[in-house]
Amino acid sequence: MRRLSLLICLIGSLSSLAARAEEPSALVVADTGGLGNSEWRAIRGLTLAELRKKGANVLEEAAFEQPVVLDQRTYDEARRLGVKKLFVLRISGRLGQKVPMSLDEMTDPPAVAWSASMTAGTLDDAEQVVPRLVDAVLNHSSAEATAERSTVTKNEARPYNKKATEKFFFVGLPIGLFKDAPAPDNNSIIGGLSFALQWETENFRLGPEVLFAYKGGRYAGGASADLVFLPLNTSWSPYIGAGIGYFGGYDGGGFGAKGTVGVETFRLYGIRLNVGVEVLFPFYDSTATNTYRVYPLAHIQFGW
Repeated sequence: MRRLSLLICLIGSLSSLAARAEEPSALVVADTGGLGNSEWRAIRGLTLAELRKKGANVLEEAAFEQPVVLDQRTYDEARRLGVKKLFVLRISGRLGQKVPMSLDEMTDPPAVAWSASMTAGTLDDAEQVVPRLVDAVLNHSSAEATAERSTVTKNEARPYNKKATEKFFFVGLPIGLFKDAPAPDNNSIIGGLSFALQWETENFRLGPEVLFAYKGGRYAGGASADLVFLPLNTSWSPYIGAGIGYFGGYDGGGFGAKGTVGVETFRLYGIRLNVGVEVLFPFYDSTATNTYRVYPLAHIQFGW
């Protein structure tokens, strides 16, 4: 059943792409915002290239190469050329260095089927903004939902005043998932603390971590060098990783390894919130009674 559902989704996606490619469309510039001829033409060219890259069959017509007035004559000309869909690019002037712009999709002009807008921090940011506007309009989603770490604008990241890739310091709360000590040594105390210094790229995080967890009369912790893989380049990503170092607990300590899985959030900004599970695997031998050779921990971390 799952394979059938995936097959149906794949066929639907291919059908949608094929239908999009079969519909003749046109791109017009309704407002240049007072930009220079070379500047608005560059933005138009970038928009045209992105639309075609995403499967839109955009016709290149001389009548639409210059800015147009959106009136009945423009709509009639589009119909005469067989255009089924009209993409309208608007550049709303400058706000200091900022350049607001929007992209509309008209399937029955002058009715707007979908619209998306964003503000480029500078003209150079148009290379990030335009692809996101095109994605939002073609997929009928918000421009904010198209953000990735490589395309987040300075304006979006400003609330945290950080870049998307940096060195992060983490403080965490590890919670022991191992069993309590047997009576009479057990109690109801649960706690822990961790510190980590991590260097993060788009898909990897690397750095040292120190942690300690206490639960019901037993404890576990250690210091390690960790490497984590993050497969998604969006505002959140699952992660999987491993580390090596010194680990121990109530039954002794020594060299060991660690495995970790979880989810990292706020990846577009200069902060991080991670929720995951870590498992410590000490390599040393122990003769203690009631010994647990594996120490599972839940772990919540906040980084900046």
